[in-house]
Amino acid sequence: MNDPIVQITGELTTYRFIDEDIIIEVSMIKEITTGYPSAEFQIMDTSRDVIRTLAPVRRIGLVTENLNAWADDLAERVMPPRSNGFWISALGFIQQETIKKHRQGTPFISMANFTPDLESNRYLLEPFIYANQISLLYGKGGSLKSWIALYMCVLCDLYAEENESGLHPTPTKILWLSYEEDQQTVYERIQAIHAGLKFEASSNIHFRFMTRPLVDDVSVLKEFCDNEEIGLIVVDSAIPASGGEASDSGAADRLFKGLQQLRGGKLVLAHEAKNSTSNNPFGSVVFTNMPRSVWEVQSEADYDSSYAAVSLVHRKVNTGRRRKPVGLRFDFSPHDPPEWIRVRNYDLINDPNLRHTISPRERIFQALSRHGTAMDLDLIVEETGVKPKEAEEVLKNKPFQYTGSGTYSLEI
Repeated sequence: MNDPIVQITGELTTYRFIDEDIIIEVSMIKEITTGYPSAEFQIMDTSRDVIRTLAPVRRIGLVTENLNAWADDLAERVMPPRSNGFWISALGFIQQETIKKHRQGTPFISMANFTPDLESNRYLLEPFIYANQISLLYGKGGSLKSWIALYMCVLCDLYAEENESGLHPTPTKILWLSYEEDQQTVYERIQAIHAGLKFEASSNIHFRFMTRPLVDDVSVLKEFCDNEEIGLIVVDSAIPASGGEASDSGAADRLFKGLQQLRGGKLVLAHEAKNSTSNNPFGSVVFTNMPRSVWEVQSEADYDSSYAAVSLVHRKVNTGRRRKPVGLRFDFSPHDPPEWIRVRNYDLINDPNLRHTISPRERIFQALSRHGTAMDLDLIVEETGVKPKEAEEVLKNKPFQYTGSGTYSLEI
């Protein structure tokens, strides 16, 4: 058997065996427990004017025993027939090339030859979504995290610089991967956000309802994102996208490795365990460790209320410093589903239920800044909600100063 002509297009490798009029396509390579990778095979015949599929797509572990058994089956079933020897040689060649490529992994690159991109924006939506990294947004059920993520997407899709939230988007193409809400629900929410922004333009956000773990669809996702020049991928939500149980670190790791193969920024939505005090997403620690930035959503809303306030709290960042909490207020129209939704910047310091998300130091600093004059400890505690002993410790440090008679001010 002569070596085939090999063509690599993204995650798809095509082997063309000219002498036998056979094409074998190999894709979606992934590790399995045997230590060998598995891959999906598509076999086609080119002996006639039209390329014909000879066998259905099949995933098979790249172990010699498996491939030899499959070669026997192909020799018996495929018409016109090819010898058992051809199939063993062809599949053996593909086995060696695929395993070698898989184990080589990504290339080694000298930092001396690296040219950083200083022109492009670091963020798609500062400070929440990086342009080329993975960010994660989590919160309890009903905390509005999906609404928040979709609002951010609409800002980037429309390049809506003029908005009441104070957020500054970078225009980009978006793919929303949903494991929870259907297309109708997501469409209705997009329309409500458009109405609240007073934008009449149609949405260019792409939607796909997902039924398999993300890593199993990486090849088709990569091809779509490359062709459409997608700049932001949103995954709703983390655990079903991983394909495992919440505590399954291996499944969580595979999710993030899959995302790393895709272009652009990625925003993963995740749940928080009920009654949790850990300030972490529900499930494996991988959901916290792998993203470059992690934000928690804390919300406050009464039943049947027409509005909800949220605090976005920065829990983790790998580069730079953690940002101050960001407050947003969501006002909904009295319809089901809402016909419009208005999102505005929200001052957390005045909300007794959310101001705890701001550090005691920041709360006291803001209170003294607003007053412009010295305040006594009782008034500081009343206005900030900081406990007296905690406030006393904060006030011992700069930029605070004791001004006598039990009062404090900011240093001039």
